[in-house]
Amino acid sequence: MQPRAAAIGILVEHKNVKIAAVAKSMYERIANRIEREKERKQRQDEGREQRFE
Repeated sequence: MQPRAAAIGILVEHKNVKIAAVAKSMYERIANRIEREKERKQRQDEGREQRFE
């Protein structure tokens, strides 16, 4: 997912304003999704550690 975000991030600087706007919107959604996935994995890891103790 992160390589996709990087590719879309490049399009945020596109000279066509419409393309840049769509890319910015997509980039923000992908960045939020990546962040939620990281948080979910962290909670899973914490749950596993608690069960291990």
